[in-house]
Amino acid sequence: MRIRTAIPAAVAAAALTALAALPAQAATAATNSPTARLTSSTRGTGLGPGHLFAKPQAAPRHHGLVTADDATAAPQFTTVTADRTASGLVLKAVLDAADPASGVTADFYVGANPATDKDGTTPLPTYNLTWNDTDGAWELPLDLPVYNTYNVVLHATNQVGTTPYDLNDVAFVLQPQLDPATTIGPATVDYAHQSVTATGKVTLWDPRTGQSQAPGTTYTVVYLNGPAGSGLGTWGTVAADGSFSLSVGVPGTFAGGLFQAYAQTGNASSDSVSRAVNTRGQSATRIVLDHTAVSGGTAGRSYTVGGVVQYQAADGSWAPLTGVHLDYQSPGDPGWYSDWNAITDGNGRFSVSTTVPAAPGTFSVRPSSIWTWSPYLTSAAAVHVAFSSIHQVVTLHLDAASIDEYSDLSAYQTVSSTNNRVPGNKVYLLASPNGKTGWKNLGYIPVTSNVWEQNISGWVPNPHGWYRLYTPAATGYSATYGNIVHVFRYETIVTGGKPAHTTIAKNHYLTIGGHVYYRGYGSWQVLKGTHVYLFFRPTGSKQWQYVSTARTDSHGFFRVSGKATRSGTWEVAWFTPNQWYVDSWGPNTWVRAS
Repeated sequence: MRIRTAIPAAVAAAALTALAALPAQAATAATNSPTARLTSSTRGTGLGPGHLFAKPQAAPRHHGLVTADDATAAPQFTTVTADRTASGLVLKAVLDAADPASGVTADFYVGANPATDKDGTTPLPTYNLTWNDTDGAWELPLDLPVYNTYNVVLHATNQVGTTPYDLNDVAFVLQPQLDPATTIGPATVDYAHQSVTATGKVTLWDPRTGQSQAPGTTYTVVYLNGPAGSGLGTWGTVAADGSFSLSVGVPGTFAGGLFQAYAQTGNASSDSVSRAVNTRGQSATRIVLDHTAVSGGTAGRSYTVGGVVQYQAADGSWAPLTGVHLDYQSPGDPGWYSDWNAITDGNGRFSVSTTVPAAPGTFSVRPSSIWTWSPYLTSAAAVHVAFSSIHQVVTLHLDAASIDEYSDLSAYQTVSSTNNRVPGNKVYLLASPNGKTGWKNLGYIPVTSNVWEQNISGWVPNPHGWYRLYTPAATGYSATYGNIVHVFRYETIVTGGKPAHTTIAKNHYLTIGGHVYYRGYGSWQVLKGTHVYLFFRPTGSKQWQYVSTARTDSHGFFRVSGKATRSGTWEVAWFTPNQWYVDSWGPNTWVRAS
């Protein structure tokens, strides 16, 4: 926004007439009075709104080839600047020599509003610039009461007229400066150096004095930014003495580029310091085992696999890798497993506990698939421990597995071992909801010697589960798991199924409501359009009596009734109509009939 004060010719003429009418002594004072660093005049309305040139300092009688008295036109500004000097910020105006000025003034604004003092209430006065014959310019060393960014309106006056000039965004603020000794490093990032750090000091240049000083309590921040588009950057506040050190992490995908640091106080920023940072790329890694072969071990016995994980440093040496999680693979098992205790320490060492396998094979170790491998590193290859000369292997097998409407599992088991015995003379049945995880022990089957195609049966809670046989580890044995079999029937459930009251008048009808649901591997679904049955067992009797039946609606809801002729237990049942479901019952509820 340009802020100008237009001066009508009649007002200017009146001002000149008033000046001519001054007593000789006053006129002499007006033209020859010494000039203070900042001089000012009282605001008024003499030459326009807010600009009264009460005592403008007279221009020198001669500068160039003409004087102010010789001017034939109003003065014209050539350049106006705010220059940093050894003594502070100086406002400097250079005018066209053809029409010199007899005086130059400056008014300071914040935006379009008159600037105020430190209390924010008193408008700043109009300041007079002083002619500097050496520089050939009108100058004003700035010593404003408040640090701020100002818009400045200058007026140059001679006998012909007055010319305004707008100089916007004059930063009369503490200016941050980075110490030239500020460093950014390292020059190359790699696995051992994954961040870039800027270290140095900041000083604040004072426009009043031209001196630099420590920030003290002045809020000053330093920014450290990576190449454009990299998304790398950070910032931090400096200490009271101006010192700072801040770092930004650099990902392994970084391809190199320029990092820059600069300081900022308020809206004022320093020049930046920059440094090109390169990347060394990926470093090789390896796993070194303490032993690679174990002979003569006993199946099921504990064994610890130990070693060290290392990476290759910039000088070619091998250095330890800390905090690396490891996966392991047991002999005969294609799966890889994680052990949270298998992690390298400060020296890169690790240990993994296992058992000697039931048959010769290899135990393998590799970096864990759940550990985020650094992009600065190549992934280490798996390493192996070979086991040989193993004894007493147990074999377990299930086949012809089925499930009936009562959720009774039936199958044929084959159990054999190298010494015709299994640990503890027990073979355990395990169940899983998905065939992979969540295996639970349902109980054991006595086995005193090898058996082939022996029928086993028993109730299981999940009619659509996976099952296998298992013998635990013991002296001379390893833990052994049999094959996995799968059976399927839909699981059902009767919810509700209880009368509203447990006391009823004799020969009155009792009503029970509820829902019937089924599920396979997903969520429960309603069974609609199917029959439920109401049964009653009189108190003191062991015999259940059929009472009535009802059909579920489209929401699986039912309501069934029966006459309460005497006290006893009531129960709702649902029976599968085919081989795809299992039966289910509601709760037993005893009701007094009186």
